[in-house]
Amino acid sequence: MTMSSPELYCPDKSRKKCREGKSACKTAALHLPLAHETGEGGYLVCRACMHIITSTTEKIEINGSHIHGFTNPHGLYFDLGCFRHAPGCGYSKESSYEFTWFSGYAWRIAVCRTCYTHLGWLFTSGASRFNGLILNKLMAWDAPGVQPSQRHDL
Repeated sequence: MTMSSPELYCPDKSRKKCREGKSACKTAALHLPLAHETGEGGYLVCRACMHIITSTTEKIEINGSHIHGFTNPHGLYFDLGCFRHAPGCGYSKESSYEFTWFSGYAWRIAVCRTCYTHLGWLFTSGASRFNGLILNKLMAWDAPGVQPSQRHDL
């Protein structure tokens, strides 16, 4: 399954109309919470393979906000959530300051360690670092008693 699978997404970006039953969406029953729709204490997993990526307790604010919206040079729009740590991610070797969305930070591509789906970017500046993860590529998962270390190598 790829992230663009139409079976998982409603054309209503916020899915508000879908949840209220006012949408023409035929897949409402399949919708799972997006990363920004979950409360504290759960996990965020890769939508493609269910691998645990991070915890909602890792949410942080950068430049005064947890969620940021950006368009890349190719015209693709992303809603990013900022997270202190994302142990379920692997990163590209090369970093770049080119077209960075956070001034002074270099970026590296972040992927799921299990299925290699692109999940966002690791931003670094000196000793400071954080993950900017694409929110619609993650979903909430509340699994009492299951720690991320039980799902992958840290």
